[in-house]
Amino acid sequence: MYRWVAEQLRNEIMEEKWEKGSSFLSETQIIEKYQVSRATARRAMDVLEEDGLIERIQGAGTFVSSPMIEQSLDDFHSFAYDAEKEGRRVSFKILSLEQISCNKALSKVFGLPEGTDLWRIERIKYIDQIPCIFDRIFIPVKYVPNLEISELGRSWLIELLREQGFCFTKVKKFIEPVIIGDYEAKYLEVHYRAQGLLVDRITSSNKDVIIITRSIIRSDIMRYSVDIEDKNIDYDIDNL
Repeated sequence: MYRWVAEQLRNEIMEEKWEKGSSFLSETQIIEKYQVSRATARRAMDVLEEDGLIERIQGAGTFVSSPMIEQSLDDFHSFAYDAEKEGRRVSFKILSLEQISCNKALSKVFGLPEGTDLWRIERIKYIDQIPCIFDRIFIPVKYVPNLEISELGRSWLIELLREQGFCFTKVKKFIEPVIIGDYEAKYLEVHYRAQGLLVDRITSSNKDVIIITRSIIRSDIMRYSVDIEDKNIDYDIDNL
């Protein structure tokens, strides 16, 4: 029964009966509307929350989730660019900066010998003060030998590197679903084993790989898109 209730409410949300960010029905209102038990109403709301359609805020109530941030997979636009384009406030926090030795997997991507010194940076990105992306970033120390955490905290990393003369010419991305681990879930403020997205990003300058970024992303806040266009084919999309 709760799945049926959840589906009815989902349809109403998708039909924009409530504005994004506005107050949603309470458990009591759902009970009265569908003549169901409190347990059924609560489980239906659990489903909507897990699907990212509503947000429960303790002491404030339940609200329809804000629109998701859409980031393109087929251009160089940054997280900040895409979020700010939609009128959202973006920020970040550096969690750690440490020097490590390049392992076999990273060595293969960077094209560097194992044991090469790398910087490893952990960072959280926020949208409207809500944590949405956990980044692990790897950069060969030889490219930025004097990197400091205070410097990382003042500007986006990509901008710092451009200031030092790097010109980025290629970005390769891999994306797949992932179950968010306990460590990342703590910083992203989601339940352990919540569903998310894993995005691996390889950023190059000419033939040299400069940055490898592994991002764990809250799939209730962000989604990715790609535009595909073939001007040489004339077809009726409704018949696909």
